[in-house]
Amino acid sequence: MATPVIAVINTDSSFLSLVDELLTNAGYRPLLWLSSRNTYGQIRQVQPALLILDIPSRRAGAAWALLELLRLDPETAPMPILVCAVPIPEVRNATARLNALRCSVLEKPFNLEDLLTHIQALVRLPPSDDQDGHRMDSIRTGSL
Repeated sequence: MATPVIAVINTDSSFLSLVDELLTNAGYRPLLWLSSRNTYGQIRQVQPALLILDIPSRRAGAAWALLELLRLDPETAPMPILVCAVPIPEVRNATARLNALRCSVLEKPFNLEDLLTHIQALVRLPPSDDQDGHRMDSIRTGSL
C-alpha cells in the first residue's frame, strides 16, 4: 500500500511548513500550495487521499470555486476534504453549504494534535514496516 498523499492549500507559508513536518513525521506525503487558484488540475491528476483547504477570510472565492469543482467532478467527488477556517460569519453561515459539499470543518485556532486526529479519522495509513512507527513526540506542538 502506497504512502497516502495529502494535499494542503493555505495562504500562510509558516502553516504550510508546520503541516509539512507534521504530515511527513506522521507517515503521509504532503503536497503543498499557497493558493487554491489553478490547483484543480493538479489535484485531479494526483488524486490525494485528503485535501486540507483553508478558506481565507479575504478572497475566499477561489477556495469556494475549487470546492465546487472538486465535488462536481466524478473523479474527485469522493475525496475527503477538511476545511480549516477562522470562524468568521461567512464560514459559520456556510455550514449548510459545507455539509452539502461533504466537507469536514476544523475551526481555527486549533493545535497540531487536533489536526492530526482529524487527518487520521479521514485517512488510514498503511501498516508500518518499522517497529517504532512514527512518533508524535517528534512533532512540534502548538496552536495555529
